[in-house]
Amino acid sequence: MERFFHPRSIVLFGASSNTRKGGYQVLQNFKQYMERHGQSDFFIVHPREETIDGVRCYRTLDDVPANANGTAHIDLAAIVLPVGEVMPVVRKCIGRGVRGILIESGALSTDTAEAAAFALEIKELIRGRDIRIVGPNSIGFNVPDLRYCTPIKYYSEFLESRERNVSIVGQSGLFVTGFVEWFFDVAGHGQPFGVSNLAAIGNKIDVNECDLLEYYLDDPKTHAIGMYLEDIRDGARFKEILKKNMQVHRKPIALLKAGKSEGGKRAVSSHTGSLAGSFHVVEAVARQYGLILVETYEELFEILAILCRYPTLRSDRVGVISVSGSGCVLSSDFAEKFGMELPELPPAMVERLRPFFPDWAPIHNPIDTWASVEKLGPQESFNRILEVYMESGEYDSIVLMTISSPFAGFDWEFISRMQRRHPHIPVIIHFFGGQSILEHSAIAKKYQLPVVPNFEHIFKLLRLVWDYSKRMKSVGD
Repeated sequence: MERFFHPRSIVLFGASSNTRKGGYQVLQNFKQYMERHGQSDFFIVHPREETIDGVRCYRTLDDVPANANGTAHIDLAAIVLPVGEVMPVVRKCIGRGVRGILIESGALSTDTAEAAAFALEIKELIRGRDIRIVGPNSIGFNVPDLRYCTPIKYYSEFLESRERNVSIVGQSGLFVTGFVEWFFDVAGHGQPFGVSNLAAIGNKIDVNECDLLEYYLDDPKTHAIGMYLEDIRDGARFKEILKKNMQVHRKPIALLKAGKSEGGKRAVSSHTGSLAGSFHVVEAVARQYGLILVETYEELFEILAILCRYPTLRSDRVGVISVSGSGCVLSSDFAEKFGMELPELPPAMVERLRPFFPDWAPIHNPIDTWASVEKLGPQESFNRILEVYMESGEYDSIVLMTISSPFAGFDWEFISRMQRRHPHIPVIIHFFGGQSILEHSAIAKKYQLPVVPNFEHIFKLLRLVWDYSKRMKSVGD
C-alpha cells in the first residue's frame, strides 16, 4: 500500500490548467507533495500541452522517461479522465508496469455490462503481477504527516497527527471529504485525536477494505480505525483480519455500515455497483470479532474520539458531574436507555463531598454542582468534585458537563492532571451551550479530552465501548 500512501514517482492523466476542473485540483495536490519532498519524478501525460503549470507533459506514457528515483517503474498513475478514455489508459499503465493505479474517474464505462467486462479484463491483466488498482470512483488518499493528498479538491490546509491517531477508510469520497471538513469545523475542532491516514476506495475493483485494514493495523501511528462501507467484498478475509486484530494488535475498529434496508441495498448497487449483503451477517461478525457498529457519521467520529484516547472501559459504572439539574435527569434517562450504570454515592463519598456544598443541598450521582459552584466558584467546585469521583474507585468513566461560559468554566490544567493520574478513567466533556464552545473545544483538544456535542450519544457510545471491552477481555482471559 506504500505505493498509494507514499509514492516516489507519479504520472497524472487528465491534468488541466482550468482551475474549475478536477484535473487542476489533483495537479496542485501532487505538485505540493512532490515539491515539499524534493522529488522530481512527477509527470503529466497530455495529448496537446507541452507544460501545465510548470510540469512537463508527454504525449504518451511510452514517452515518460525512466525515473530519477533509481527504479525503472512508476509508483503511481492517477487517472482523472472522462469515462470513455479510462480503459485504454489503464491497459497502457498495466503494460508499462506502473505499480499503483488510482482511478478517480467515476467508472470504467457508462454501460454497466461493459464496465463489468472491463473489470474482469483488468483483474486478468494484473493477476500474478505487482500491480494494484484503487477505484474507479475513488478520490484516493490523504496522509497529513507527508502533506500528501490526491482528491479532486486542492488542500492547502492539512489535518495533523498527534500523540494518538485514527485512520479512516471509506467507500465514499464524500464521506472522507466530510470527515476532513468535520475535523476543521466546530464539532471536530475539539477532538483529542490526530489523523494518520485517510483513504477513499470507491468501487473496489482490486484494492478493498481488507487491504486498507491490514495496512492500518500494521501502522504504528494508528491507534483506532474508522470505516464507512457499503459492502464487504471478501468476508472470509475480513473475519480473519478482525480475528488477528483481537489476538495481536487489539486496535478498536468502528464501522458505519450502509445498506441495511432493502432501499439502502438498491442505493448501494446504484452507487458502487456492489451488493450490500445481509446486515445480520455483519452484526454476527461484529459480535464475534470485536467490531464496533455505529449508525451515523456523527457517532463514528465521536466514538473515535473516545476510543483513540481510551480503547477500553473497565466497567459500565458512570459518574456524572453536571452544572445543571436537567443534565442529571437526562443522564438518568439515557443511562437507563442504553444500559449503563449510574451507581449512587456511597456514604464515604458523600462525607468527602459535603464540605463543598451548602447544608441544604442534596448530594447524589448524577451530581448537580450548581449549589457548590455558588459556594466555591466554578473551577474550585468542579476540581474538588472531580477529584473525589476519580479517586473513589466507584466510577470507570466520568461525564463532565457545563456551559461554555466564564461563570461555569473548568480548570483545564487540573482536569488534565487528574486524567494523567487516572489514565484508565475516560473523562468526556459536554457543553450544554454557550458562546465559547469553539474556544473551549479547542482547549479540550489541547488537553486530549474528548468532547461529544450530542448528550444522548455519550451514553450510547459508552455502551458500545463497554460491549467491545467485554469482548476484548474475554479474549485476553
